[in-house]
Amino acid sequence: MIATIRRIATALLLVAMVQNASAADFTIRNLDAGSTAGLSDTRRVAPIDGNTGTTLGEQRRIALRYAVRIVTSRLVSPVPIRIDARVDSDNPELSCRRNAATLGLGGATNYTANFPGAPQRDVLYPLALANALAGQRLAQGADARLFMNGKLDAGASDCLRGATWYYGLNGTPGNNQIDFVHTAVHELIHGMGFQAIVSLTDTGDRRQGAYPVFRPGQRFPSVFDLYPQDLSMTGQPRFPQLTVARRANALNHAPFVVWSSAITNAATTNFLTAGRQEGRIRLFAPEVVRPASSISHWSPAVEPDQIMEPFESVETSVLNGLGLASCALRDIGWQLADGVHCPDTQTATIVGTARGQYVRAFAEPATPAPRAAERPATESDDDDDGGSSGGCTMAPGQAFDPVWLVLCVLAAGVLMVRRNGQGRV
Repeated sequence: MIATIRRIATALLLVAMVQNASAADFTIRNLDAGSTAGLSDTRRVAPIDGNTGTTLGEQRRIALRYAVRIVTSRLVSPVPIRIDARVDSDNPELSCRRNAATLGLGGATNYTANFPGAPQRDVLYPLALANALAGQRLAQGADARLFMNGKLDAGASDCLRGATWYYGLNGTPGNNQIDFVHTAVHELIHGMGFQAIVSLTDTGDRRQGAYPVFRPGQRFPSVFDLYPQDLSMTGQPRFPQLTVARRANALNHAPFVVWSSAITNAATTNFLTAGRQEGRIRLFAPEVVRPASSISHWSPAVEPDQIMEPFESVETSVLNGLGLASCALRDIGWQLADGVHCPDTQTATIVGTARGQYVRAFAEPATPAPRAAERPATESDDDDDGGSSGGCTMAPGQAFDPVWLVLCVLAAGVLMVRRNGQGRV
């Protein structure tokens, strides 16, 4: 009887979600709160192109919130999405050199598997998506994080030849400006799960090509990792079908590493003019594997240019859709809001009524401690972790009964930019 009631309750929840495909609400935790830097920078500035902020920090917050609304208005979740964000001038991973820079870092904070409502067993789901599928918050803290490069606003000649961020909301950066909203959208899409967590490096005990440890002795791919496929190998296997060694070999097999979703590839046949291999969309798999970038982006060969390519492009706009990104998000399990399709083009900038605010701290309910038999492993239990840029590991205090989480400390997608004397390349 109890089981029957649970099934009925689950069915009612699913019906409600289908009938009310409304946008996901969100909360942004300002990690710069309490300082005079980053998202709280007090320097005075003039309003620009729809951004009414009068301090640099306020303009950054307005632009970031706008970017978050663009993404979350296209996704359905009964659980508000939590995001940690900052504009960081000190993070060494956010480099800025004369001709190249890492504009931002973004990714899911945690992955979990085998939770109530999980569509597939032994597959890791990014926390925001897992919450949406479960219909409840599965863990405390943020679901995704987004760090933006604060070095650009210094205007230094040795940082992209003096380029600065453009904080306007209408997508018209100047000749020597980078669109902040565009970059933030890219990073947040990584945080929603557009991100491979297969290890791209072979450092110490960590093997290139391995998936992260979920529990001691158990390694699971993420739901995104189910889709990369190597067309150059016999049988054209998907990545999870390969051994760790063969998967490591496949990481740089461009142009043969592709996205294997039949639904997405069919839906984009008449949309793409380049960047397909045997009818499938190519992924970024350069000869030299790029930590935090390889496999987690579309190939730069894809035309028209897409927001989820690894390099910033002036030819893409997030103001009228996410392009192919909506297809991948749907493939991994996200329900798209009403009016959002694959590919997502020529739609309103904000599709639904996504609501959100900044906070200094998330409101957390009391959480039961994990039972002794379910204590999470730590890095010392098994250093042979996965992770797209250097390590996913279970962390003490991150498990909560009955859910297990993988904390991706360094796994993050990035958006890069390259320039020569004539502009972008």
